[in-house]
This record gives sequence, structure tokens and C-alpha cells, in this order.
Amino acid sequence: MKIKILIICIFLFAVIVIMSFTKKQNSKYYYAYNEKVYLAESENKLIVRYNQNKQSDKKRISMYLELVNKKFEWIDDSTCIITFNASEKELFKDKIKQQADIKTCSAVFTIGTDMEMGVTDEFLVKFNENVSKSEIANLHRKFRVEVVTATEFYQLLKVPSGSDVLEIANSYQESGLTRFSHPNFIDELKSQQIIPNDPFFQNQFSLHNTGQVFTDGHSGTVDADIDAPEAWTITKGNSNIVIAVVDDGLTFNHPDMPNSRQVRLNGSNFSIGDPNDPSPTDNYNHGNACAGIIAATQNNNEGITGIAPNCKIMPIRVTGVWQVNRIADAMNFAWQHGADILSLSRTYNKTDPNTYPVIRDAIIDATTKGRNGLGCIVVNSSGNTANHLTGNNGAVLFPANVDVAGVLTVGASDRYDLQAQYSPTGNPYSSENQIIDIVAPSHRAYSCQIQTETYEAWSIDIPNNSGYNPVNSPDCLGGPLPVIGSRLPNSGINYLAYTGRFGGTSYSCPQVAGVAALILSINPNLTQRQVFDIITATADKVGGYSYINERSNEMGFGRLNAYRALLKTVSMIASVSGPVNVCSSSATFYVSYLPSTYPVFWEKSSNLTYVSGQNTNNYIVKSNGTGEGWVKATVNFGSGNATLPQKTVWVGIPSQPLDIIGFSYNGKHFGSNSYYDFHVSASLNQGISLYEWVVGGGIIDYGQGTNQITVLTCDAGDIDIYFDVSVRVDNGCGWSPWLWRTGYVDDGVGPAYMVSPNPANSTITISAIDNTRSVQNTSQLEPIKRIRIFDKMGLPFMTQEYSGKDNRVTLNISSLPKGVFLIKINDKESHTIIKE
Repeated sequence: MKIKILIICIFLFAVIVIMSFTKKQNSKYYYAYNEKVYLAESENKLIVRYNQNKQSDKKRISMYLELVNKKFEWIDDSTCIITFNASEKELFKDKIKQQADIKTCSAVFTIGTDMEMGVTDEFLVKFNENVSKSEIANLHRKFRVEVVTATEFYQLLKVPSGSDVLEIANSYQESGLTRFSHPNFIDELKSQQIIPNDPFFQNQFSLHNTGQVFTDGHSGTVDADIDAPEAWTITKGNSNIVIAVVDDGLTFNHPDMPNSRQVRLNGSNFSIGDPNDPSPTDNYNHGNACAGIIAATQNNNEGITGIAPNCKIMPIRVTGVWQVNRIADAMNFAWQHGADILSLSRTYNKTDPNTYPVIRDAIIDATTKGRNGLGCIVVNSSGNTANHLTGNNGAVLFPANVDVAGVLTVGASDRYDLQAQYSPTGNPYSSENQIIDIVAPSHRAYSCQIQTETYEAWSIDIPNNSGYNPVNSPDCLGGPLPVIGSRLPNSGINYLAYTGRFGGTSYSCPQVAGVAALILSINPNLTQRQVFDIITATADKVGGYSYINERSNEMGFGRLNAYRALLKTVSMIASVSGPVNVCSSSATFYVSYLPSTYPVFWEKSSNLTYVSGQNTNNYIVKSNGTGEGWVKATVNFGSGNATLPQKTVWVGIPSQPLDIIGFSYNGKHFGSNSYYDFHVSASLNQGISLYEWVVGGGIIDYGQGTNQITVLTCDAGDIDIYFDVSVRVDNGCGWSPWLWRTGYVDDGVGPAYMVSPNPANSTITISAIDNTRSVQNTSQLEPIKRIRIFDKMGLPFMTQEYSGKDNRVTLNISSLPKGVFLIKINDKESHTIIKE
């Protein structure tokens, strides 16, 4: 009986082993060096890569092939992950592959329980050091791969259309020629983000839209937001940046906006009441709501978060009747008291861009005189004048339509990345400056436009029972929503100090002001116009509208994108810093003005050798040759990259100077006992720090060791003295070759001698010449009888006697050590030579 049990156990064990082996044989895997790592295929996700950039077409793509309501997560502008029901995945995989613009449609794999890894058509290879170029080329030809990038660390290869990237990558590793070969995984398929702990942040769809359900059970399109969590990986703002909110005022010591984060100034209330108290009264919460979206405290486990939570708000109260002079006074007060940004979410019901010259001039002064001449950034809401459901395109109201360069006019998009129903459409042909510059997400429509829609944006509220929570009025005349007396939120810490019932272009405007604050937090030296250009240039072209010259009438330059704006700002200020020349000893390069610590991918020219520091901000290289080289950095901010302009460096010893300025040609005549200036002309900045000059036929009176010298020529008398100047330079890596220029100090008549080559290595030739060229037969010139060589101290080194019949002789100087020597010919004429 025991034998039978033993046999059964052995049999079961064998079955388990075989099943396990069979399962592994059928599983996908990749190689981590030479170790197989087995992958499990996700049941409901596909990763799709398109042939072209789809930034402006993401909304339409989500409508392809019944993909409506499927979750899209865009990794970059041509790659996305689509989530299906498990039963649908294979069906849609086949359909997607049939689309003409699809490059790859692949499975998403997992390791463990939640570590997701996506593959496309790319894999990474590093070949072993002993592998020849021909072996590499043969392998590439065998598998018909394309080399996308080749660095000193790896090759990025692309497989042919329809090929299995895992199989080909594994084949490379199994060839024995590679150190590693594995797919260019998209690891975990997630971007780096900062998600704050503020409990109502989950409802702030304009900052972070994941398709989540928020106010009134609504949900939107994934990524129809300003990418605030991605932007916060770069900066959350700087307390030195101040945003003036010219509006209904800001609550004193609000729980989400304490006085420590307000700049409350005497004279900042331009309405009734205490002129030194800019706090709101009654239900006037508009200023609170605008200030909150800009700079509400982040990560305090309460309320919402602002876009620039480390910046400060300057509340300026203008509640009630908008008397023209008071608005102008408020704007002037803001820029004169140090505000960097003016956020104005109020408009007059006027469309003339010059409606009130005093206000227009106040805006001009703010944008030209503010910030010590750099100009304040002025942001205006466009007004809520449209009803697109009835064909009413609305109008941009004053002062949003003021014709002052760089003023940002802000319309509204909705949770689907479409134009909000009330947001006016621009008209570039209008004489009334009907232009939308940019949009930011806000509520979709008023309840008198769509009965189920109303305010749904979140911000801070006047604490207790005033303000917008509880609701004190519907959103429009005749509209049924929001319900008067209803509370949103109706629970939580200090819940009556917050509201989920805000919206309109009034909510869009402070979002742009908040992003402007983040931009200035990185680079406070930008001009007002530069900030305008950054914000508009980095907007997302959403909605499927017609963008002509980057601009549409509905969305202006597009929907605000905080993250892309900060990437552009960083790329403008950050730069590769380090020495201008690299020697055989190590040289360190780094990215200056980097707002925080991020991985930096470095590239370099082939005449530099990598030492250490890849993916850090201290990149160390050394020279392996000479000549011009370069170093380039790409900063990885988690959700995107910023590639900085490359830094040009000089590698190794400097090149020979281009010229000695002061000699217009070799053989130039110089006067006796006279002063002449000479200086070096170099081809580029090579980090030159030392200069060595040698002069024959004169003395250096001033400048030895610098790039310019003054020479006093000797008194030649009746004889010809050969006058020469030579120079070499050192950049810390070593001395360059010598550069030599020659001339004469004489009375302009009679013979002289020329020495060449100079510098010399083994032999030199001394030739008699005629300065005046009056003697046509050089045999008539004075013959060479004696040559004497002295060192720099004047001590004799070598003497050579000749028969006195030749005016051209060759002298062997190979026995001379390297250095500078003096030659005298016939005991009359002096020259300097350099022995190399």
C-alpha cells in the first residue's frame, strides 16, 4: 500500500513539474541580462502606437471603432493605453490593427500583482566589447531591424511592422553577442505626478481629469485638464511671487488661505467699508473663489489645492458698482505695491476695446512699468456671453478685449475638452478686438442652456453660511440649478468654507494666473510678453477645432497646459554649465537653474570619454582626442523631457592660433628702435589661460603671458636684422603648436637671411635674400660663412663654419634639446628658432 501511495505522489509531482514547464514554455518572457523574466498578459489593456503625432486628434481617436467610454491613457502624443472589458480586448485588438495609421497594437504585461509593463516596436541592446561591427551589422540584417539611436551605452532598435519585439529581443540575447537585450518597456504605464491629500482635490477636474466621477455624478474625458500634478513635480511656486486678485476680496485668515500666505495691505479696499480691510462681505464670494484656485494651501488635509500653492495672494477689493476710477486705482495700486500678476475675472458689458481709457491706461502701465519694467502679467476673463446651442457666439467684453500687447484673454473649455457653451468665440476680423488667447477648463453650461448642467468647479468659500455654500441663487435667469439652499460640500473639515458651485470664465481666468505664477517662480526675470508667449505656445490644441497659425476662434491657442508651460520655462533658463575645455583629467558638467533634482540624460561628442554621472546632474567626462566637441543634456521630469541646447567645448590641447595680428604678411618691414603691438587671433574659445611669446630682432616691452604684447625693435643700423614673433597658447590641457611670423628691421636696402622651417625638428635651411629685390641673381648676395647658436640665456651651444661660397645652407639641429634658441649669421643678423 505504501508503495502505491509513493508511486501516486511521484506521478502527481511529475505532472505538476510538466505542467509548470509547459506553462513556462508557452509564456512570454524577456531577458534581464541572461535571466529569463516571465510576463503575464493583462486581461483588459492594450498599448497602441500610431504612425503620427496625435496631439490634436485625441478626442476623435477615442470615438474610433466604438471606443466611446473606454479609458484612454496617453503616454505621449502617439502612444496610448486603452482599457477594455476582459471579454472585449481580443476583438478590439484585431479591429485596431486594421486601422491604417496604427504602427503597433500590443499587449500590456505584468510582473507580480500590479507592476505593468508595455511594449511597442522598440528594444534596447548593448553589445559585448569584443563584438565586431560586421557581426552587429549581420545581426541587424538578419532580423531586418532599424537603428533608431546609437549611444555609447546602447542601441535603440525598431523591429519590422508585424514582428514580435519580445521574440527578436530575446533572439539577440540568445546570440551571445550582447550584454543585454530587452524591449524598450513603458514601465507601469504611469506618469510621475504629485497628488495632494486635500480631500476635495478629487473634484478639481480642471487640474486633474482621470475620467473620475465628481460633482453631480459627472465625469469627463481623461486628460481634459491643465496637468497640474505633473507641473508640481517641477515647482509649486515661490513665496516671492504675488498675484493680485482684483475682485470681491479675500477672507481674513481663511483656513485654506491663512494670512501668512496673503499680502494684505492698507488701502487695498476700493469699495465701501474700512479702506484697509480687503475682506468680502455678505455673499460676495467671487474673490475668494478666484483666489482659492490660484493659491489655496496644498497638503493640509483640508479643502482644495491651488495651482500655485506656495505663492501669495494680494487681495484687492472692488465689490459693488464698478466705478471706473476705482478699478483703475485698484490696478495701479496692485502693480505699484509689488504684484507680479493681476487676475481680473470681472468685465463690463461693453465691447469697445477703448471703453474706458483710464482703465486701458492702467493696464498699459501695469504691463510696462510693473515688476521694475519687466511688466506685470495681466489676465482677464472673456465674459460668459455665448449660448452656442442657440447659435449665439457671444462677445469678448471690456477690459478682456483691450488692445494691449501681452494681456491674456481667457475663455472656458469644459470637462470634455470642448468649448464651454457660454464661452465667447473669437472673431479676428472684428474691429473690437474679439480675440480669445487661451482657454482653461470650467463648468460645461448653465442650467438655462442645458437643464442638467450647472456650476461644478470647486474653490474656497466664505466660512459659515454666507458665500456660495449654501447656494443663494440659481446660475442664470430662469435656470433651475443649483438648488437654492443646497450645500456642496455638506460634510468634512470646515466644509462651509468651501464650495463646489463655481464656474464660468471667472474660474478659467485664475487658472491662467496660477500657471503664470508657477512660470515666474522658475524664472522671475521673464518679461510680461515672454510669459504670454510661453503660456500660449504650450497650450494643447484640443476639441477638434480648426487651428490656423496655431490659433482657433473657439479656443485661442488651445487649452492651458501647466506642465508643458513649465517644461518650456525650464528649457529657457536651464543650461549646460561646465568648463569650456576638457583635458585628459576629468571635467564635470551640470544643468544650471534646474528647479529640483531630476534625472538628466547626457550625450557627448565622440572625442570625449564617459567617466560617470549618467542620469544625475553631475556628468563627468575626459578627452580622448583634440578638437571641437560638445555635451548635451535632456532633463526627465517624469511626464516629459526638456532637451537643452548643447554646450560646445574644446577637447584637448588648443589648436595653433590663427594669426598674429600686427603682421599683414611674412617679410614685412619694421622700423628700427620702434614700438609695435601684436596680439593673438584664435579660432574659438578654447579656455586659453597662458600665452608664451618669443621675439627675435626686438624685446618684449610689455604683455608677456597675455594675449597681447608690445615689442621694441632693435636699432638695426646699416645691417639687416631678421625680426620674428612666435606665440603658443595653453588651456590647461597643454601647449598648442607654435605660430611663427617673420619680418625685417632694417633701412630698407641690402641683403638679409631667412630661416625655415620654424619651428623645426631636425634640420633648418638658412637662405640669403634681398629685401629690395634689386638683385636679380641671388648668387650675388653675401655668402654664409658662420652660423652660431645660443640658448635663451645667451650661452653658446653650437658653431658651424662654412667655406663662404654658398648663400643657402642646411644645418642639422637634431642634437638640440626642445626649446627656444638664438641664431647669428655671419655674426651680423640674429634670429630665434624653436626646436620641437
